[in-house]
Amino acid sequence: MVISCGYKVTIDNPSAERLVVKVDDQEIVLEKEVFKTLVLTEGDHVMKFRDSSFPFTFKKDKDGQGELLINPTRSIYVIDKTIYTRLSLESYNRQLRAVPSNDKTNEMFITGEWTYNLKDEAPGPTNAGALMKDNDYQLKIVKIYRGKDYWYGDGRNALGEKK
Repeated sequence: MVISCGYKVTIDNPSAERLVVKVDDQEIVLEKEVFKTLVLTEGDHVMKFRDSSFPFTFKKDKDGQGELLINPTRSIYVIDKTIYTRLSLESYNRQLRAVPSNDKTNEMFITGEWTYNLKDEAPGPTNAGALMKDNDYQLKIVKIYRGKDYWYGDGRNALGEKK
């Protein structure tokens, strides 16, 4: 999203401690387990965190798409991608098949294209069909999660913790 000569990006603190981060000349105080949105222009920037400087370049793709999550703690995040495919377009058979995949990362600057951010709840299989237009065969749902909030079917989260 463009905001008066800039784009909204997310900076996150998934830890249990208060953090102070500086991006360019902007000081950002992040209480524990809080994220904030800031506005950045495309180009070169510097993040300062715990007496270290981290230069980075922020650039949208040619269509103005793409997201950036700044991860000063180098915590684990999961980008979950699920493609829902209709088995048929006929009105009596609107069953969906889900093909999930996920990528785990602890990069300091996480880029990608997700439609659901940390605060957003992604639609599951029961809601995905309602989001599809009548002539759509596929719907791609992409959400970014903190590692502690992403649960596998065996009761472990992406950090390896059990429920």
